[in-house]
Amino acid sequence: MGSNLQEVLSASKIKQHEEERTEEEEERKRKEEGEKRKMEEEERKKKDVDEVIRERERLHKRATRQEQRITEEMNMQMAIDEEIRLELEQAQAAEVVRARIHKMLIAKEAARVQRRQRDIN
Repeated sequence: MGSNLQEVLSASKIKQHEEERTEEEEERKRKEEGEKRKMEEEERKKKDVDEVIRERERLHKRATRQEQRITEEMNMQMAIDEEIRLELEQAQAAEVVRARIHKMLIAKEAARVQRRQRDIN
């Protein structure tokens, strides 16, 4: 009977030991799964951050290109405005010269008329 009791105790210890190993194994698996989920979450966050950084860089490049286009357009408009101003100045100067020539022609004609009047008198 003592041997039977020892067998039962031994079997009980073995069963208890197996249960403890099973619990330890399950705990180890839970920890591994937890660590795996944690790593996956960190990787996902890293990808999200990388995506945000790429989007910011893309938007910055786009804004820079738009800024350059606007600057080029402004420079072109300023050059056109300068050409118009110069042409206007030239036209005004030509008008002044034309008016002077007209005035001189009138004076010349008046002098000719005066000479003719004197010749007649």
